[in-house]
Amino acid sequence: MAKVIVDEAATEPLPLQAGEAVVHRGISVTPLFPAADPVCAYVSMAQASAQGFTVKEVDDAGDVGEIVVVNPTADRVLLYDGEEIAGAKQDRIINVAVLVEAGATVPVPVSCIEVGRWRYESDEFRPAGRTPAPRCAAPRPCTCTRRRCCAGRRRMPCGTPWRSRRSSTGSGRERPSTAT
Repeated sequence: MAKVIVDEAATEPLPLQAGEAVVHRGISVTPLFPAADPVCAYVSMAQASAQGFTVKEVDDAGDVGEIVVVNPTADRVLLYDGEEIAGAKQDRIINVAVLVEAGATVPVPVSCIEVGRWRYESDEFRPAGRTPAPRCAAPRPCTCTRRRCCAGRRRMPCGTPWRSRRSSTGSGRERPSTAT
């Protein structure tokens, strides 16, 4: 028997189909399956960049731990946790997954991944087309929600990615092999 569960963020009810219940020691678990294939309701940063989506420093001085994204498109844009962006004053990785609504301008927490450079290479960031190796991205838990230095923003101390990079490459200046 098909049941309807409403997703409050969605504009229409999400039709779900109940599977066969499994009962063990008085507890019943019923799997739920979508009645139709889910539809992708967002585009990637690379796709949106061709339509005017921009990623830039917060101001001329820049902020190592934060960037600003501007989405003038009609699509939602998904920025992936760990996605690498290149350009502006310093290459960075995005700290958390962010779904940027159409027409929105949003600050995004990031971490530095480039040693030494703090000058403009370009006015805006661009998708780097690569993702850091898991051993570089994995040790990025947000401990800053308990620290005053970040005012509750999802940041980490700038040296954190470098300790991981040095251990994976032997140097903070080299790029580790990456997987996309």
